[in-house]
Amino acid sequence: MDVVYGYERGGRLLLLRDYFKPDTPLRLPPSKLGFLILFIGDRLEAMSPRDAAVESLEIAARNWRRERGHAGPGDYWYGQAAFAQWKADLAEVDDLSADDQRLLGRVSSFNFATIHDARKTAVAYLTKSAEGFAAEEGEPLSRAAAIYADEVKLFDAAAAEPHVFGGGGEGWTPDVRRRETETLTRAIELEEDAISEIERVLERLPANG
Repeated sequence: MDVVYGYERGGRLLLLRDYFKPDTPLRLPPSKLGFLILFIGDRLEAMSPRDAAVESLEIAARNWRRERGHAGPGDYWYGQAAFAQWKADLAEVDDLSADDQRLLGRVSSFNFATIHDARKTAVAYLTKSAEGFAAEEGEPLSRAAAIYADEVKLFDAAAAEPHVFGGGGEGWTPDVRRRETETLTRAIELEEDAISEIERVLERLPANG
């Protein structure tokens, strides 16, 4: 992820601060920018922590029920549908070309590491957010945090096993893929339980949040 902070040659070259090389300007023509671009506008008053929490819960619930969305170069899977597709891909590894196997191995490893880290953050975030709600709303959030904590333990155990979600390669045996599939199956159940608790919170909020 880069930040555009200036330009040269009348805008034909953009100056970017690269995430991995922050001290060396990256010079790129606008045509070389990726599809994911965010424009930062005027500074506005920040949302209250509670309003921000409500919006984040709405996004989480919506994306879990969502299936696919188009952005940039292709379609992206969301929520439960993404987990289901992930499992389906693991079931077809032996039918893939060597190149596609390597690609799936890397993507599977990246997805696992990302979700593992995100669920650790979810535990802390929901626990803290629950403090800003009334008891009848905060209790489901605390239960959701506990469920995500169970998912973190599930992922911890998988990460401790040799080759499981390790990026493919020679160690990516049918037994390893079976273990990965079992982990994802259980993760789907936990995710559904956590989102159900979040939806209980949203149902109890007044129309204006």
